[in-house]
Amino acid sequence: MRDQTYLLLCGDTVCFTAGSIRVKDALPDTINEKGLREKIHRNKG
Repeated sequence: MRDQTYLLLCGDTVCFTAGSIRVKDALPDTINEKGLREKIHRNKG
């Protein structure tokens, strides 16, 4: 069985003010640059 890592981003006001939106916005480009597109499964919830 392969290990899995989960990344959860906070979306409340304090996290938003602290910059969580910048992390969220940067993730797709970083994933593509690193060639990880096929290894990443994204859930919106």
